[in-house]
Amino acid sequence: MCGKMNNQICDTTQLTLRTAGVHPELNSSSAMICLTEFEKNLVDYHEIFNIMTIIMKENNGMGIAGVQVGFNKRCFIMNFNNMLRIFVNPTIVNASQQCNEYIEGCLSIKGYVRKTNRPAEIELEYYDEYCIYNKKIFTGLEAICIQHELDHLDGKLINDY
Repeated sequence: MCGKMNNQICDTTQLTLRTAGVHPELNSSSAMICLTEFEKNLVDYHEIFNIMTIIMKENNGMGIAGVQVGFNKRCFIMNFNNMLRIFVNPTIVNASQQCNEYIEGCLSIKGYVRKTNRPAEIELEYYDEYCIYNKKIFTGLEAICIQHELDHLDGKLINDY
């Protein structure tokens, strides 16, 4: 797990892709990010987000949660249509009754895919990389990806379905 170093939020040299079955923290719920701490330490958080983005792109991912790199806080990154978004303390406040089936893979379980059935539309509250509050509706593949990453923040993997 990510430990503090020299008053940093965490030792970024320890941020690497975690593998299911090897890293038990993947099965643990992630802690909320204190927004006061987040605002005071934006530079440190941005460094963590940059490392997460690099790891996600190197592994051809569409999203990556903090816990997947050893940063066990409620945050994830999603790259959809070449638009990178950062989500801090995300919470689904509403979900449609209609669900979509989708075949999902996971960076933490190489080569494993599984069919999932998730709400087709979600309304999400979250903070962005500048600690600005957002409330937005997501549909289709974006909604699926967000729900997948939220599962990580709750200690759930696609092989748990």
